[in-house]
Amino acid sequence: MTHFDPNYRSSPESHLPRVSPSRRQQSPTNIYSLSNIFRSLVHRALSRSSPALEGRESQIHATSETKIATKKSFNDKVHKIWQRLYPEAVTRKITSLINERKIVHVLKHFENGPAPRVPVTLFDVRETLEFIYNQLLIDDNTSPEFRKSLANLYSGYDHGIQSGEGYEAHFLKELKKIKATTHSEKKLVKLAATHVNMMKYFRTTNQFDEIKELELEMKRKAFFQYGQAANPEFKEYLAHDVVLNIAFKIISDEPSISGLPLQLISLEDVNFLRSTTIKFDEDRVEGAAAYFEQAKEGLEERLRELNAFVSQYSGLVTQLQSKQFPLKTPLTQEDLALIVQGKQALLDIELSDIGRHFNLKEIKEIISGLTLFYKCQEVRGEDVDLAVLQAICKQHDSMPHHVKVGIEGGGPTGLMLALTQFQAGSDVCLFEKRSTLFDRTQVVRLDPKWVVQMQFYLGEKFYQLFVDNKHTGTFREDGYVEIVTRDLEDILNQRLAELTSMANGSIEMLAAHEMREVVRPRNPGEGKFKVQASYIPEQGAPWGTSPHHTETVEREIDFLFCAGGKSSPLMKTFLPSSVPITQDKFYGVCSWMTKDLSPFKGQKGTLNHFQDFRGVVKIDEKFIDSFKSSAIEKIMNSLKCAKRDVKLFDNIDLNKWLEQPFFQTRTFENRGLIYIGMELPDELQQLLSEIPDNGQRELIEADIHTAWFEQIGKLYKVGKDLSIDTKFLSMFPVDQTQLDENQAYSEIDVDGSKLFVTAAGDAATSPHFMRYSGLTGARQNILDIQSLVAALTRNPANKAEIIETFNQKMKVTADLVAGRGNAFLRNRDGNDIVEDRFNGALSSLQSAVTSWNNPKLTQEGEGKDASFSFVIDQQKYVISLSREKPGSFEIKNPDGTSREYQSLKQIKLIFNVI
Repeated sequence: MTHFDPNYRSSPESHLPRVSPSRRQQSPTNIYSLSNIFRSLVHRALSRSSPALEGRESQIHATSETKIATKKSFNDKVHKIWQRLYPEAVTRKITSLINERKIVHVLKHFENGPAPRVPVTLFDVRETLEFIYNQLLIDDNTSPEFRKSLANLYSGYDHGIQSGEGYEAHFLKELKKIKATTHSEKKLVKLAATHVNMMKYFRTTNQFDEIKELELEMKRKAFFQYGQAANPEFKEYLAHDVVLNIAFKIISDEPSISGLPLQLISLEDVNFLRSTTIKFDEDRVEGAAAYFEQAKEGLEERLRELNAFVSQYSGLVTQLQSKQFPLKTPLTQEDLALIVQGKQALLDIELSDIGRHFNLKEIKEIISGLTLFYKCQEVRGEDVDLAVLQAICKQHDSMPHHVKVGIEGGGPTGLMLALTQFQAGSDVCLFEKRSTLFDRTQVVRLDPKWVVQMQFYLGEKFYQLFVDNKHTGTFREDGYVEIVTRDLEDILNQRLAELTSMANGSIEMLAAHEMREVVRPRNPGEGKFKVQASYIPEQGAPWGTSPHHTETVEREIDFLFCAGGKSSPLMKTFLPSSVPITQDKFYGVCSWMTKDLSPFKGQKGTLNHFQDFRGVVKIDEKFIDSFKSSAIEKIMNSLKCAKRDVKLFDNIDLNKWLEQPFFQTRTFENRGLIYIGMELPDELQQLLSEIPDNGQRELIEADIHTAWFEQIGKLYKVGKDLSIDTKFLSMFPVDQTQLDENQAYSEIDVDGSKLFVTAAGDAATSPHFMRYSGLTGARQNILDIQSLVAALTRNPANKAEIIETFNQKMKVTADLVAGRGNAFLRNRDGNDIVEDRFNGALSSLQSAVTSWNNPKLTQEGEGKDASFSFVIDQQKYVISLSREKPGSFEIKNPDGTSREYQSLKQIKLIFNVI
């Protein structure tokens, strides 16, 4: 395995130039020096402390002029003073170990504008943003009038005040009007201008929503860490943003889908609202006081809801309280049963609507019983794993009725659907058109709620993946995990295989089988719908519960879940038309692997190359020249031609290539495998489009792809013992598609035989692969589908209400997934989307005119105003379309009544079209 520079971040090593310590020492009066923060801090602390502390000021100031980022004596003295004055506000040492040199370099890159000389990433600016807000809060060597003017300007920027020049231009224009007379005031004006230049850079490089999230995180950190000692003007400014963030989390009806800490009510939030009184100047921060009061009231209501939900496990809590943790091993059967119940209770709470409002790990001490459930989660072992599997089977068997579920797709979404549906009481058959030999080396990023589910369902296998010494995945500090897709699929398959051996035929998995068709019961009202799947010999031997296979298999189903991705054929057949909702843009992906795969086996997974998955590269003249030379050489070798015969690069306009030099990357390393996805220049797409189609196009494309990513690999110093995996080297246009937002399901009823169809993951809403929202959306779809099936099984009388609730939840998830891609792709005009849905439905009707045999479909009229009709038993049915509901078909019955249908397939099954 390649050994990488431990100082390397998520962009090329040269992105922040190093400065020698001697050079830094020559500029002790740099305006960005962190000494100023600590001067103000100590001065404020000493001015409010006892006389016994006053004599230490000069000593501490003298110390602060040295390398404060590494001087323990200064840190300890200031920390002791701070703790004496504000013990309730301090949970860790003040930020005195910030990398001052790095902060100075980041700020210098944006002093003169939003175009740094080298790539700067979100990871690079974390400490810089923290420094900026600390400086604004603590520096009191300025007049109140100055601080008020600057705080007002920041408030206006955050609220989106616009002028003809845009957000940043307006801020900089108004900043020049602020009167700065002292050195400290001039310093803060310059710092504010630099800050806004930095924000503009991240906006123009499609990272604005992420930098705003990071800004909010740093604002919260600065406010909670230094708020008691802050100057009142900026304290109020930051308090406003903090209160709005907390209020939104509490008041919002929609719980967090991904479980990101910033989206959850934390213990810090609880303590703040319960112990703080703030008076806001309504002229400056309109509405903040009202939000603060709403947040305080709403918090207690949310806590009552959570306590009420957890109280349903009070009997279990009482039993667990009688146990002494850690439990003695080997565990008794009684202990095993209690541990499994505790694990299940924690999963239920974590995934409940009220549980997804809170950071439960943080607040567990103030919710009765929650701590005990987390102790249950920590209990591990093969005997615990077996007990969990037995409990899942018992829960399945306890259901009075077992619906039959067919799942299309055996990726992570389909496999987790199978696990959860079986537990909910369904008999499951999963169809995957690939064989188990198919190998996907893409790295997936899974959110904290995925982690919660995997901890329960995978047990020891989860720890093998992400925790133990030979783990292959990576557990991030932010609660996310990263894993190669094949490893995740392998472990989910293993778990399902274990369940299958215990499930008495209630789980069936068929690989190398593709769902082709759904047929209605032979006798209306008798039996169920059946799904037909064809065996694909070229995919290799199938796996599953049955050793025998034929060309076509049939399985009965009550529910059909499409989890076969964006191109799912059944999704396109059964559900309202899925159309692009964004314009497309050009992207590329590449994987590097060790030339010798044997070191992978049993090797500990590490992330010593990329400390953050979000990176940036700069495409400059040197890069273009190297890429051009490499591509020409590769094409010469492939075509066995001379350099003069490769004319593709003759007309490259270098200036156009360099107009937008910065491009985002997504960088992953997992068990020695490097995976990078990135934005690509429009000029590269144009270059590829100009390749002549003379039978050698694929060869030339492959050479250009390889040459490009070889240069990207050099920027990231990918080791020579890693080679490009050509199976996962590609460039392609990306857009996002979404089902009709009004209806995410299709329901078919033929004389009492019923079939419900919906989609999950990419088949429902395709994510942007540069964001981590894909499997987040899929996981929420899985949860909502599990709730749907359980509710319909328990209470079929409330079917309409249950389905409507499900449809609304699917829409919320779709909006999240689609919205996460807005930073990269421009949304299409809504009228164009409607027209596409309408034209798709019209085209399918026109095709049906020639394909329907009995009854025949007839077109009446021409163009987009045409209607269609068919006759059954001398009764005429008329099909029409409307732009109000462009993905649906309306059938007017002979008696004058009408009904909407979501797809032609639905119509064919109901009317038995041949």
